[in-house]
Amino acid sequence: MINQDSHPSVQRRAVHAGSRRLPAMPGYRTRQDRPDGYGLPPRESAVLGLLADNLTAAAIARNLAISISTVNTHLEHVYRKLGTNNRLTTVLLAREAGLVETRDGVPI
Repeated sequence: MINQDSHPSVQRRAVHAGSRRLPAMPGYRTRQDRPDGYGLPPRESAVLGLLADNLTAAAIARNLAISISTVNTHLEHVYRKLGTNNRLTTVLLAREAGLVETRDGVPI
């Protein structure tokens, strides 16, 4: 039995092993099956949308009530999934792919 007195490495392995059995997102079998086709979960999509609105990491963090470090982690994931390495390229690709919307809800 694993409990709080178990060795930390045993706890990590148990948590990691358990996480492999969870679906990537309820209703979807894999990340690629998600509607956006790039495997962006809702939070990363939200960060991407605010990035497209030209907000800084600090402004995105305030808007979503998360830390700047978390915003940067989400951005790293977005960059990796979209195959980009900077804000401009990421936003241009996201607009071209219809991943971000204008303020009136129409894709650019």
